[in-house]
Amino acid sequence: MKSFGIVIPAYNEESMIVSTLERLTTFCRTQKQYDWAIHVVDDGSTDRTAFLARKYACAVTDVEIKVHVHEHNKGKGAAIQTGLRADESDYSMFLDADGAVTFEQVFTQAEQKLKQHDIVIGERGSRIDGYSFFRKLSSWVFHAMVRFLFSLQYKDTQCGWKMFNKKGKALALAVTQERFSFDVELLVRAQSLGCSVASIPIIWNHRSDTRVRYRDGLRY
Repeated sequence: MKSFGIVIPAYNEESMIVSTLERLTTFCRTQKQYDWAIHVVDDGSTDRTAFLARKYACAVTDVEIKVHVHEHNKGKGAAIQTGLRADESDYSMFLDADGAVTFEQVFTQAEQKLKQHDIVIGERGSRIDGYSFFRKLSSWVFHAMVRFLFSLQYKDTQCGWKMFNKKGKALALAVTQERFSFDVELLVRAQSLGCSVASIPIIWNHRSDTRVRYRDGLRY
């Protein structure tokens, strides 16, 4: 049986982490074609994110859940890499801790693409429920700059939902950017090395109660 690992980088997500883990474990129980492992990486949170994740993990016996903690905040990219290093699965993915994407709806499509590509990325496109006009505008400007500077044609480099096979995972572990630019470097490396990348459209439901704000994005 093949195995699939899920990495959740988390920074001050005490209000969301348990509900996200509940959704994930429920989903994993329905996908019996894989052995599942969930890796929560607390990236130096100052709240109870790690405590709540560990408490939930102790109560679950049928899905493997491990919690890794950075003593200090290192950044989203560093947290993702910590989880990927710990994960020994055949396939891996990471998604944001706030549960903004209903990945269950697109998993089958993404799973099929992963059999033919090294990396599968989610693209939010113009449908980002809950984003302010300023947030949408700044996102558009950022991606326009990325396309101009690096000739990347992806509509959304920053979506917190990406899947890897072994080759794609090795590429992700080679990325040197530990914070906001992690995703951009990943896709630039993939393009330069000839790795195959596929994208799928997703609907992103912005969570107003997530602890990571726009101003934190560059830091995280």
